[in-house]
Amino acid sequence: MESILNTILGTTAAHPNTRIHRHSCNCGCAACQKSGSENSDAAQSDLNEELGWRQGTFFDEIEAMQFEASDGSDLVQIGGVAFAPLPRQDTKFYWPLVSKDPKNKLITYRKSNSEIRKYGGRAFLDKRSGYRHHMAVDLYAREGDPVIACEDGVIRSFYHFYRGVYALFVDHGHVVINYGEVAANSLKRCFGSSSVGVGSLNIPVKAGQTIAYVGKMYHSSMLHFEMYRPGTVKNERWCWKSGGSCKKGDTVGLTPPAKILNPTRYLFHLKNYGQVVTGGGSTLKSSNASLAGEYLSEEFWGFPDIRPALTLQQIMQAAAQSKIATHRWKDRGKAPIGYLKGMALVYARVYKKLLDGDAAALEMAKANTGNALKDALAHYAPEFNRLGMNNDTAGVNTLRHLFVLMMGLGMRESGGKWCVGRDRSARNTKAETAEAGLFQTSYNAKSASPILPQLFQTYVADPRGFLEVFQEGVKCRSYDLENFGTGNGKTYQELSKKCPAFAVEFTAVALRNRRKHWGPINRKNVELLPECDRLLLQVQKIIDTSPVLL
Repeated sequence: MESILNTILGTTAAHPNTRIHRHSCNCGCAACQKSGSENSDAAQSDLNEELGWRQGTFFDEIEAMQFEASDGSDLVQIGGVAFAPLPRQDTKFYWPLVSKDPKNKLITYRKSNSEIRKYGGRAFLDKRSGYRHHMAVDLYAREGDPVIACEDGVIRSFYHFYRGVYALFVDHGHVVINYGEVAANSLKRCFGSSSVGVGSLNIPVKAGQTIAYVGKMYHSSMLHFEMYRPGTVKNERWCWKSGGSCKKGDTVGLTPPAKILNPTRYLFHLKNYGQVVTGGGSTLKSSNASLAGEYLSEEFWGFPDIRPALTLQQIMQAAAQSKIATHRWKDRGKAPIGYLKGMALVYARVYKKLLDGDAAALEMAKANTGNALKDALAHYAPEFNRLGMNNDTAGVNTLRHLFVLMMGLGMRESGGKWCVGRDRSARNTKAETAEAGLFQTSYNAKSASPILPQLFQTYVADPRGFLEVFQEGVKCRSYDLENFGTGNGKTYQELSKKCPAFAVEFTAVALRNRRKHWGPINRKNVELLPECDRLLLQVQKIIDTSPVLL
């Protein structure tokens, strides 16, 4: 993790004028606010605010990731504004976005009244130009992303909000939500309606239903998420003093508008416990994305929202400090540290998939089938039972024990080296039979389960698999990287080496359905170490305490 962060931080640090540039662009710093205050043109002031909001630096993003990595347990009431009431537990409730933006579930918030976030922050009650409080939490999104109804409700208002984007007010009974900054054609696309009005609409919606699409304001897109007390049909504005961009009818002073609610706790509740609509999401690259967010989140993990900078570091540190890091495997010696870190990370990914109901993860975690001819866990049942690792029940314990077996298998087959190619003493030179990667699995194992070809296609389309981590402490021979044959079999060999996470997941499913594929498994030469189980349990707890949702 340090090398990854150092590489990125070093790149940014090589441009010391980054922050100086911000002082020349009306970004909201003291110098620029002074300049902006001298400009009385309202349109120019709006433009300055928009530009300032967008020009966050790498350092802001790193700070934001640390700030936003919480599960919301440290929230405090600020500004005298009450938290919005949570959804009833007997009802369905959903995260309000479907987005491919890697930061689409990061929630910015303030921890105290005294802590003032940087100008242009996304948090509720952040300071904005013109003496105005920010009345929403801005969620990262991309233009065209579907906006989802959090709960059952009725659309009451749809009107122009700001700079070409619209406000969509939905009365959910106990609260009203402004799904703000959506596209002007949202109702037309979702309901075939061209209606526009404040308090005059009556369009019923169901929880989980697409009700709008994220719009575009200048060069940025987001979901501006406001919450109000029942009966509200129009957004409120609050300024801490008169003047600036405050308008007639705005609330001015220390007392907040009576109808406004703090949406932060509600959003964390949706994130931690709500359902999520999957699929879709705009493929447009987010104009808000930064090097930190893109690389450490979506590009590194292969799925959004795992609080990358903090969680990656915790998981890899746990692996490096575990007893297994100093263990000398029989006839193999100590495992490469990159192997242990990488296996811990892949376990974290698969554990998350299991929580999300992923088919491959469920197959890995199924109960011992009792068929020792096909199921590696059934074959090894006596050994597991002696260690107190029973696998008779489907779920996370069985998944974890499978990874214990795989950690031993990887050391036996490749010495924990991601790049190992086929056994040169064997004659398996065809694309279908040439072994490859950590576990020396070949492409012909795909017939063991219909899930395996699907897994192969998924990783071909998106081959992100922690290669940089698995490379640590490993030296590869040039001939190991050679692949044999043509077609999918050859692609499989290359993918197994350059995307270790794929090799792990493919082998995990195959082990549950074709255990005879591996000699060390058949001969029971694989070491089962309780230290591996303890490490993976620690990884589990890291994920559990840093909730990760779809």
